[in-house]
Amino acid sequence: MFLPALLAVLLWPVLSLSQQEFQSLLTEREITALLAVEDVVLGGLDGGGLLIWDADDLTNVTQLRSGQSLGGNIVSDLAYSGRYVWVATEEGGLTRIGDVGGNPSYRPYAGNLGGLDITAVAGTVIGNSERVYYAMDGSGLGLITDGLPGAIYTADQDGLLDNNINDLIFFEDVLYIATPSGVCRFADNTFTTINDGLSNVQVRTLALDPAGALVCGGAGGVFRWDPAAGSWNNLGWSQGQVTHLGSHGGALWGLSLLSGGDGRLGRYVAGSWEYPPVPDQKVTALYAGTTLWLGGRDSPAGMDASANGFAWLARWDGQDNWTVQIQDASLVYNACGVAVENDGTRWVGSFGGKAFSGIGDAGNHHFYELATVDNDSTGLFNHYANFLTMAADNAGVVYAAQYTAGIIRYDKNNDETALIHPGNSAMSGGHIVNMVVHPDGPLFMLHDWADEQKVQILLDPANWEDPANWLDVPQGGEGIGTGTGVFDVAVESRDVIWFMVEGTGLVRWDTNGLLRGPEDDLTWNDFQDDFWSGPMGDVAMSRNNLTQGMALDMAPDGSLWVGGDGVTRVTFDGNNQLILQDDYSTKIADYESGLINSAVRDLAVDRNGDLWVLNQAGLNRIAWDTDRPEIDAYFNLARYLSTPLYTQLYSTNTVTELPGGLYYRLVSSADRGILAMTASTGAVSWEVQQKAEANVGDLAGVYFYPQPFRPGRDSGLLKMAGVPADAANGDGARVEIYNLEGQLVYRNSHISEADGFWSGKNRRGLPVASGMYMLKLTWRNQVATRCLAVVR
Repeated sequence: MFLPALLAVLLWPVLSLSQQEFQSLLTEREITALLAVEDVVLGGLDGGGLLIWDADDLTNVTQLRSGQSLGGNIVSDLAYSGRYVWVATEEGGLTRIGDVGGNPSYRPYAGNLGGLDITAVAGTVIGNSERVYYAMDGSGLGLITDGLPGAIYTADQDGLLDNNINDLIFFEDVLYIATPSGVCRFADNTFTTINDGLSNVQVRTLALDPAGALVCGGAGGVFRWDPAAGSWNNLGWSQGQVTHLGSHGGALWGLSLLSGGDGRLGRYVAGSWEYPPVPDQKVTALYAGTTLWLGGRDSPAGMDASANGFAWLARWDGQDNWTVQIQDASLVYNACGVAVENDGTRWVGSFGGKAFSGIGDAGNHHFYELATVDNDSTGLFNHYANFLTMAADNAGVVYAAQYTAGIIRYDKNNDETALIHPGNSAMSGGHIVNMVVHPDGPLFMLHDWADEQKVQILLDPANWEDPANWLDVPQGGEGIGTGTGVFDVAVESRDVIWFMVEGTGLVRWDTNGLLRGPEDDLTWNDFQDDFWSGPMGDVAMSRNNLTQGMALDMAPDGSLWVGGDGVTRVTFDGNNQLILQDDYSTKIADYESGLINSAVRDLAVDRNGDLWVLNQAGLNRIAWDTDRPEIDAYFNLARYLSTPLYTQLYSTNTVTELPGGLYYRLVSSADRGILAMTASTGAVSWEVQQKAEANVGDLAGVYFYPQPFRPGRDSGLLKMAGVPADAANGDGARVEIYNLEGQLVYRNSHISEADGFWSGKNRRGLPVASGMYMLKLTWRNQVATRCLAVVR
């Protein structure tokens, strides 16, 4: 017997360090476990966490997710000890819930269990002591006594029948264990195998029959234990492997899994089984007690039932009548493509190409049927082409690209869908790995190595059938270069585009050329006036390799964030050179500022200018308005506990609702107020609160003069007054000037009252036009804004 060192129990945070709240976008496709206690019904989900229904009103349901209160979102088992509810999860350990039907409290158990993949749990109170046993996938049996983790038992060291355990139950205060190798009991610190009478030792479930006798079910059917004979008696069963047993209304009930995946419900009465009808073919869970409950997966016609579905709960009302509640949540488990609309609707597409869903306050949208004809109004291209990327514009239109096939364009305004592909449009190829919507509306489509044309722009997406609306971006020397693919696009201004080109680095495209600016009409189709810079793959003094870049976004001051091999911020000198501004890689010491991991998947800048970094281990936020780097970290529980380095460098407050698995995409809404990320086990979104820009505190007296400002006249330069003495002495005060379109015109990081700081020219050295401008002053995380009139 192995006794682990008693680690401090992981205390669950209310919020992360930076007080950021996350909202899970998880599928609720199938119920894996059921438990009824204290007038509520708990349903564990396959990837969606835990649902808690009011037993009398199934429309009243509460959702629990990892990071909020659970350790993991894949629930494998539920148990009630008589004192607490225990929730077993894969990759998330155990969670203890007190007063589940009233004012619940939560206590997670993770790093002190011996394993995070829990397959079964059972508890009871003996005397005044609560004993809870839990099974770890392939790692044996653990014990928690009165809330304190204790011994761990294994087959090799302690005589446990099998380290793989399917179910646990207490019978007459003795623990019985169901395994793929049969049944054993644990009494007096000894494991005893009791397989006599079993026709097949693969046992899946244990329960008590109406008379209080021990029964088991599995590949051989249902058996009742005869303690006097020391053997099992066969009660029979017809079809399938029995997965659940329980007693209700004086009868023994069972559920089996048929070869096609459907569930079969059985009732044992007067020595024989009868098989009543079920509310849905896909039945996956049973709980029999005062009331009989079933749970499963509903897969409407046209859906790929192997991957998709809506979880349902059913209450047996007698006479084979059922009250059924079907959940409506995202259909996407393995999430990749993602987009966020300004109204808060979050769109998620499955990596396997099975479906995409839109989750919003006004209702959910689901696309899962195959198209029956070209441009079918509800169909997908197929059920296997990956949804690698999605995009949303400002007018209620969503784009979902199925890799190799084409783009699905959904217009919410008229509920119309168009399937766009090389066969019915000027699309050059279907190997699209990213899409970006330009602020003016054109859709950028980025292709990988499999398509000859690397970047296409759909200038007027509503008129996609017109070949004249499709623009092939030049390649080679006067174009994006010779890279094998293009991963991302960032819009510096209306007329200046940055490309992240695979293998070669950054390329900058000024579509209007040097003689015209962003205020002028865009000359997309006129390549004669274009000005190309790049490729640029090297940055002096940087630790990161830009040729391995994956993602781009613009910082508030017009500099460029590049993510891939770490995160680097650069400025462009106008002469094919990049100048290093910031550089971040993996944090390996407490005194450093760095990332959780330098393998960066994606980037997004929020409405406050803060940079969010999705890497292969978690999520970072790099604060913008600070005098020194401030980097927040956010983890999934399993990833946080995966290496001692994370537990040494980061507190448990960094554990959040992030899904586990592989991380794919990070995007923001057009107004940068809502962000979302995807992973192989789900998605999560969060709303970024606008930092206060009121004229408060030490910046209340700030003003700029002369007002109006006449460049070249008056005193020549714009000046500032009313700033705190520390700011005037160079303590990090910064000013940014924006036009009314929100474009950055000028920035100065250190200003003072003594000298003028702006001549009325933009960052290119050209005079700005007459009009109104917004000045933003930042000092010590305080922000003040002022209006300025420019008159020429």
